[in-house]
Amino acid sequence: MRRLVFLLPVFLLTACSGSRPSLRTPMLAWATSGTSVLLIGLHASDARTVWASGAAGTWLRSLDGGQTWTTGQVPGADSLQFRDVEAFGPNEAVLLSIGNGAASRIYRTRDAGRTWTNVWTNRDPEAFYDCMAFDGPSGFAFSDAVATTDGPRARLPVIESADAGRTWTEGLSPEARPGEGGFASSGTCALAFDGRRYLITNGGDGPDRLLVYDGTRWTARALPVRSDDGARGGSTLARSGHGLVAGLLGAIDSVTVLRGPADVGIWRPLGTTTIRRVYGLASSSDGERLVAVGPDGLDASSDGGRTWRHLTSDNLWTATALSDGTFLVAGMRGRIGRIVWR
Repeated sequence: MRRLVFLLPVFLLTACSGSRPSLRTPMLAWATSGTSVLLIGLHASDARTVWASGAAGTWLRSLDGGQTWTTGQVPGADSLQFRDVEAFGPNEAVLLSIGNGAASRIYRTRDAGRTWTNVWTNRDPEAFYDCMAFDGPSGFAFSDAVATTDGPRARLPVIESADAGRTWTEGLSPEARPGEGGFASSGTCALAFDGRRYLITNGGDGPDRLLVYDGTRWTARALPVRSDDGARGGSTLARSGHGLVAGLLGAIDSVTVLRGPADVGIWRPLGTTTIRRVYGLASSSDGERLVAVGPDGLDASSDGGRTWRHLTSDNLWTATALSDGTFLVAGMRGRIGRIVWR
């Protein structure tokens, strides 16, 4: 197995945060989801309305902040894994399934899950769509690198929607390295806010990258991580305060979470988590409260990532923030947890 190399100088490997520790403690409580399938996607449209998605064509919806859930299955989609979901309110949501060719699809409901419409199906047998993200009604999804017959050696295909996922068209695709792609196991390898789009990639020849679209062009920014093995490296993004936090699929010098700017700047490691692989991250709006999940469990921070508290070793894949003090996590065997700071 190829090594994952951390590229920051040693003197930056100390936890970096000037914020004061919070005196509040994160508390975890489990909810009954109504399903035993693997849950992979979570998204909240407000503090009470949350949608989730998972294996075997499964979707879930909560109207009370994740305490109780309605569970269903998209007809004819039992062979699909819905690894991303975007919520637009109690009645509307879109689901992204993953896989090569036609296995990558997008479904949409406008009647609280009673019916679903297949609004887009991938026609490129080489493309594998990873994640999607929306900023209001404007959204996008992207695929792992696909070779091109002219121009650059490869691109990351992008599709976009201007109407909350009702229709999709081809978008401007950034250049890529062969073998580069996203980590499609939490629905959090893409972000969109303040008119910009973000995606995190690993694999290929060179450092992992943050790619940013400003409405005109894509700009690539190297992360301080190199993962020649595409199954490791940068995996997840979350908006945190005025910047971003990024998770890694494997600890490097005890580092699994980085904090960086939403624009150009230096990425710095946060404090050591107990989990070694980060599949999903969520953050409060001020960046003080953070949740990191993965196959090794769940860690939460009350002080911007300087210190972490291990809450469970359950195998969890995704996380989302409902408010600054309430987060949700989900994963194997239909497990859904609710974290509240008290």
